[in-house]
Amino acid sequence: MERKIKSFYTDENKIYINLEDNSLMEFDNTIPNLKNVDDLLKVQAEDRIAEIDRELYHSEPVTGGEAAICLIGYAGVVASVFCGIYGVAAMAFGNQDNLGTILLSASLGSAAVAIISKTIISSKEKRYYKNKQDLREEKEKLEFLNENVRVLRKYPKYSNSLSGLTKEQVEYIENSELPFTVLDIDKFSIEDLERIQDNISIESKFIPKEKRQKVKNKMR
Repeated sequence: MERKIKSFYTDENKIYINLEDNSLMEFDNTIPNLKNVDDLLKVQAEDRIAEIDRELYHSEPVTGGEAAICLIGYAGVVASVFCGIYGVAAMAFGNQDNLGTILLSASLGSAAVAIISKTIISSKEKRYYKNKQDLREEKEKLEFLNENVRVLRKYPKYSNSLSGLTKEQVEYIENSELPFTVLDIDKFSIEDLERIQDNISIESKFIPKEKRQKVKNKMR
């Protein structure tokens, strides 16, 4: 299994690639080599999409052990109700063997078990569904980038292409040698990426002033 690219940067002469094991590789800064980096990142994005699909398909909100805890919790609810009823009844009839106190104590203990187990399961389920949502959003962004990267990289031709992004996002794109790759997944939301695509689509429908002048000259 190939090591993943964690980051890369360039200078006038070299391309430097940081791999996930923190090793550094360097290559001549040429257009073909930069394209090779781009191709590797596209494959990395596809591998990540496949990995997400496996996680979404195979993962479960709770394990067998946690399900057992949940059952114990439900049993605790039932036990607390019965113990509470019989405890109160025993105390009401003046039981001399402290049965009422014992049963009420058992009721409180069972209720505590129920509350704790329910809290554990609820917390795990919240994390599970939040993680599911994060994975789906990550997959959506990766697929969008892979499908639309050629359009997105035309942004320099359109003065309004990055309209609506933050200053930090604009600077990141303009300073990136290869913008819109799997390495940028945390920099943009899917709405940001769709906005860039939409900006380009809208601006492409307008004729720049110099081209408009050429059209007029042809019509004369």
